[in-house]
Amino acid sequence: MANKTIKNCTLFLLCCLSFLCTSCFSEVDLGFPDRITFPKEGGEIVAAGNEPFSHAVIQDYKGNNGDLEFDKDSTKYNVYDWLKVENGDSFMEELKMYAAQILPVIG
Repeated sequence: MANKTIKNCTLFLLCCLSFLCTSCFSEVDLGFPDRITFPKEGGEIVAAGNEPFSHAVIQDYKGNNGDLEFDKDSTKYNVYDWLKVENGDSFMEELKMYAAQILPVIG
């Protein structure tokens, strides 16, 4: 009887441990950084993630989305205001972003 109790307790503890270990590690934002800063001159930044994605959408705080545009070589981009994000035809693990130069407002 004591042997069965020890075996059941061990099984229960192993199950609890496996549930705790799997729930502790969650993927956030597919492994991409939560903040990317461009210099005033604009430019291109490539961010790498842990999980592949199929497309990216630019959205502001009010819920407005960017427009889908195509380049001469049929590369898809999502464009909104001064930011452009490249969208591939299949799953990608890198996010290419292009920012226009931010000009000072005069007047």
